[in-house]
Amino acid sequence: MNNLDTVQQTVAFARAAGADEAEAYLARTRVLTIEVGNGEVETIKQAEDLGLAVRALAGKRMGLSYASDLDQASLHRAAARAVQVAEASDADEFIGLADPVAAPNVEGYDPEMARHSADEKIDRAFAIERAAKEYDPRIAVTRRVTYMERESNEAIANSRGLGAEQRNNLCGGFALVVARAAQGQEMGSGSDVKRRYAAFDPQAVGIEAAEKAVAMLGATNVSTQRASILLEPKMTGAFLGIIANLVRADNVQKAKSLFAGKVGKPVAAKGVTLVDDGAFAGAPGMRAWDDEGVPSQRTVVIADGVLQGYLHSTYTARKANARSTGNAARMSFKLPPDAMPSNFALRAGNGSPDALRAGIARGLWVRNLMNLHTANPISGEFSFGANGLWIENGKIVGPVRGVTISGNLTDWLLNLRGIANDVTWQGAMGISVGAPTVLIEDVSIAGK
Repeated sequence: MNNLDTVQQTVAFARAAGADEAEAYLARTRVLTIEVGNGEVETIKQAEDLGLAVRALAGKRMGLSYASDLDQASLHRAAARAVQVAEASDADEFIGLADPVAAPNVEGYDPEMARHSADEKIDRAFAIERAAKEYDPRIAVTRRVTYMERESNEAIANSRGLGAEQRNNLCGGFALVVARAAQGQEMGSGSDVKRRYAAFDPQAVGIEAAEKAVAMLGATNVSTQRASILLEPKMTGAFLGIIANLVRADNVQKAKSLFAGKVGKPVAAKGVTLVDDGAFAGAPGMRAWDDEGVPSQRTVVIADGVLQGYLHSTYTARKANARSTGNAARMSFKLPPDAMPSNFALRAGNGSPDALRAGIARGLWVRNLMNLHTANPISGEFSFGANGLWIENGKIVGPVRGVTISGNLTDWLLNLRGIANDVTWQGAMGISVGAPTVLIEDVSIAGK
């Protein structure tokens, strides 16, 4: 029995057990991880996860159960248990299942990944390490070098007639290296993920890590001041990851977002446009439909600085008298779906990163941010550790570490004065961020 047959049969089991409506979601995931160090293979891990979740509705009450085995007895038990949980749950007028709608044609699976041998993939990991060491003789240690692949097979069906399958995969790499010189040592990291096997460049990951480590050698501090900051794409992406959580409808409805009640109002500088697009070609989070079977779609969250709306699941959409934006995601098949970003991106500007840097009279090119989890989602207040390269009159003066950047998320969005054209994607299947280099003015930098 194939995956679609399995979920459809499980829906029938739930209906037979007394469910008014039912949904079954099946997920098979395979992850390959290869770690190397100092020219030796350290670990090769291949993990597989399989599970099926059943959601049953009894009136306006919902119950969830799951099975890790897909034999008939296990599916019967999971379906019956979901009905029992629903009957014992509190009623909620906003619960419900997705209606069947045609999904976009998304080519999320690259068969080439499976054609290459394990030895070839080990060579990719070694290529990352070699590129880092060959970049500069001061690269003394490779702390961690990893090549990875992830493949998922999903199927979903419900009693409203929805039935869909999708298969996705990606590959990528990570490196953490140490540069040493007379003035001390510094670490640097590099990473990348691609939806196509041929598109992944292992050498680029190693070079990125080595370049960042070497560039920070001899880092000092700066005096406390207000200045501009230039966020490189991955740091912009980290910042956007915080913003993405603020436009999740569930957080808005729980009063856990500073964007609550601000639709139609300016929340960022003019020129700032943020879009979530689950079907964005080539993005790490690309998929045909979300974890409730709702087709992926393009949702403009902020247009030219003005908040347009939020990212919805079926539940949050009903609660807001809106429509799902195809943003339901399950962190595990054992958990219900929540509203989450898919491929969340800042629209690129026209200029180059060098052009933005050339216009900075005094500021910090931020290449690492720390403690991002401490940002307050309600007030917007934050205090991040940072390091990077100091800029004066458009020129790099030297590396800086140990500073603290503080302020308010809203102020950062409103003071965003430049957007480059170098959008870089990062993340994984389900959730990813696309971000360019950006310039933010009048930022508090605490140093010595």
